[in-house]
Amino acid sequence: MKKFFSVFRKMSCSRLIAGGYLAIISLGTLLLCTPMASATGEANDPLTALFTAVSATCVTGLVTVDTATGWSLFGQSVILCLIQIGGLGFMSVFALFSIVSGKHMSLRARGLLRDSVNAAKLGGVAKLFRTLLFGSLLTEAAGALLLSFVFVPQFGAKGIWYAVFHAVSAFCNAGFDILGKDFGAYASVTGYYDNPLVLLTLSALVIIGGIGFFVWQDIIENKKNFKKYSLHAKLALTFSAFLLIGGTVLFFFSEKNASMQHMHIGQRLLNSFFCSVSPRTAGMNSVDLAAMSPAGILMTDLLMFIGGSPGSTAGGIKTVTVAVLFIAARANLTNSGSRNVFGRRLPEEAVKKAVSVVMVNITLAVGVLTAILLLQPELSLSDALFTVISAIATVGLSVFTIGETLLPASQLLLAFLMFCGRVGSMSFVLLFTEKKIPSAIIKPEEEVLVG
Repeated sequence: MKKFFSVFRKMSCSRLIAGGYLAIISLGTLLLCTPMASATGEANDPLTALFTAVSATCVTGLVTVDTATGWSLFGQSVILCLIQIGGLGFMSVFALFSIVSGKHMSLRARGLLRDSVNAAKLGGVAKLFRTLLFGSLLTEAAGALLLSFVFVPQFGAKGIWYAVFHAVSAFCNAGFDILGKDFGAYASVTGYYDNPLVLLTLSALVIIGGIGFFVWQDIIENKKNFKKYSLHAKLALTFSAFLLIGGTVLFFFSEKNASMQHMHIGQRLLNSFFCSVSPRTAGMNSVDLAAMSPAGILMTDLLMFIGGSPGSTAGGIKTVTVAVLFIAARANLTNSGSRNVFGRRLPEEAVKKAVSVVMVNITLAVGVLTAILLLQPELSLSDALFTVISAIATVGLSVFTIGETLLPASQLLLAFLMFCGRVGSMSFVLLFTEKKIPSAIIKPEEEVLVG
C-alpha cells in the first residue's frame, strides 16, 4: 500500500488527471452494464456501456443507443452524474468535499485543480473553484427552472426531471437528451424548433458553460468595465461573439432552402442562432442534420473544431487558440513582427502552444478518420469527417446512427478521440513525453522554404 501511494505521489498532474477520468469512466461502465441501468431490464453489452460512459464523462453526447429509450431512470441518473463530474472536472468533486468539510487543500491538490482547468497560476485557484462550483450549480438551477415552464405543463411531474437533465447537459456542453420517447429516437430538441424559451435557455446555458471560468471571474470582478478585463477574457469574448454572429448569419442564408425551408423568418433566425451555438461542443440540434446544406455542414465542422473557450466545460481547440493564430499570422503577413492586440503583446510561448494544439488535434483526427475509412470504406468522407470532428471536439452531433452504422472497432476509435478531447490533446501527448529530458546540445540553424 505504501508503495502504491509513493507511486501516486510521484505521478505528474497530467497523468493523475487522465487516470482520474479513466477511473470515473470505468465506474460508469460497470454501473451502466447492470440490468437496472437498462430500459429492458437486461444487462447492456460492455461496448455500449463503455461508449456511453466515455461520452458522458467526456461531455460529448455521441451515443450508440438513444438515451431516453435505451436507459432506465437509474441509467439516465448515472449518465447525468458522469456529465456533471466530467463537465466541471473530476477534481471539482474533491474541491467540493474540501469546501464542505472546511479543510484546507494541500499544494498538491491545488496544483491538480490548476491543471484540471488549465489555469495559468496556482494562486487563487481555490477561490476560482468556489466560484466555479457554486456558479455552475446556480446557473443550472436557473436553467432548469426556465425549462420547467415548458416541460412540466407538457409532461407533468417527469417534466421536472426533463428540465434538470437538459439544463445540466446544456451547461456542461454534453449534448445528451432524454426526449426520444416523446419525439422519436435521436430527435434531440428538434421538437422545439419553434419554442424560443427552450432554445434560448439552452443556448444561454451552453454559452455560459463554454465561455470559460476565468472569463466568469473577470466579469464578476470588473462588471461592465471591459478595459479592465484580462487579455484572455477580451479575446475569448470578442472571438466568441464573432463566431456566434457570423455563424447565425451564414446558417440563416445557407439553410433557407435546406433544413429550415419549412420555417418562417422568425423561426429561421432563432434556429440559425441555435445552430451557431450548439456546434461549440454542446451537441444538441434543433434541425435535421441530414437535411443540412453542404455549406451548413462545412460551417458546423469548423465551429465544432474551434469549440468553446479555455478553462470551460467545452471542447475543441478553443477560441483563444484560433485568435492567437490569427494575430500571429497578421503580424507575419504585415511584416510588423508585433503580436499586439488590445494594448498588449502576445507572448511567443502562446503562439507555439497554439500551433502545437492545432497540429496535435489535426493529427489525431486525421489518423482516426483514416483508420475508420479503412475499416468501413462504404462511409462517405463528409459523414465520417463530421463524426470524427464531433468526437475529438467533444460535441456529440452526428449525421448517422452510430450504433447501427459503425463497427465496434470504429466505435472504440471514437471513444479514444473523446477521451483525448476531454483530457486535452496536448495533455494526452504529454502523458508519453513529459519525463523526457531535452538535449543540452543546440544544433546549428539552416533555412528552409515555407509557404
